[in-house]
Amino acid sequence: MAEEIKFALASSGHQVFFDRDNLPIGDAYHHRIRKAVEDSEGFVFLISPQSVAHGCYTLTELKYAREKWPDPRGKVLPVMDARCRSIQD
Repeated sequence: MAEEIKFALASSGHQVFFDRDNLPIGDAYHHRIRKAVEDSEGFVFLISPQSVAHGCYTLTELKYAREKWPDPRGKVLPVMDARCRSIQD
């Protein structure tokens, strides 16, 4: 699903930071991801069971987005993976 979103955004002319494409192995990924969020105009957060699991790095990425945009309206786009159950499950 993440790749589909990446391709859709890129084909619409948006520059997309995508971990598998933009993070060389062994690089300082914390710094690169934080900088990518800081330099971005928007942030897509794919909500899946894995992305919201305790200790998952995606929650750190979301924290970076919250620091940049305390009011996320129009800047942070949450996308729910169809496989997710309700939070109460």
